[in-house]
Amino acid sequence: MADSIILFGGTFNPIHVAHVTIASRARSFVAAKEVLFMPTRQNPLKDSLAIPLHHRVTMLKIATEHLPWAKVVLTTKQDDTATPDYTITTVENLYKERNFTEPPYLLIGEDLIATLPNWHRLDDLLQMVRLLIVSRSDQACIACSYPHTALVIPHLDIASTTIRLNIDSAYQEQHLHPKVWEYIKRERLYC
Repeated sequence: MADSIILFGGTFNPIHVAHVTIASRARSFVAAKEVLFMPTRQNPLKDSLAIPLHHRVTMLKIATEHLPWAKVVLTTKQDDTATPDYTITTVENLYKERNFTEPPYLLIGEDLIATLPNWHRLDDLLQMVRLLIVSRSDQACIACSYPHTALVIPHLDIASTTIRLNIDSAYQEQHLHPKVWEYIKRERLYC
């Protein structure tokens, strides 16, 4: 499995310590050589808008710059707001750009299991990737009817939504990379 790759997509609005911890544990669990962080402009299944992609890309790069196994990958044009960010499109683009020696893992949280039937071209996607589901318990993954690998980790009580809603508190300093926190303050994000 030394050539395994993990694809970790999300809005990362903002990226926090739990994102990096999950990526690190997933990498160790499947013995992957790298984790590709793939920021999306907007999740097609969510209504909430994220801050501009360039800020989230910068924060991702800051949070992962010390991790040789972490790469930030853009598979859509930063200014392309007309095209939805579907996971299948991202994966197809990555297959064109990279020479995968085996199907990559697609890292998702247990909260996304229920949404999988709504994913654009899910059957095609499942032919191209192996699902790696991060869960707080084996029970959540048992409910997933799609082939997958389960990674059970203790609950990390950190959420991007909570960080955004409490941007003025000291909460962020405990849950964000210090340089990401400085970037947020300097750029006056989430104010």
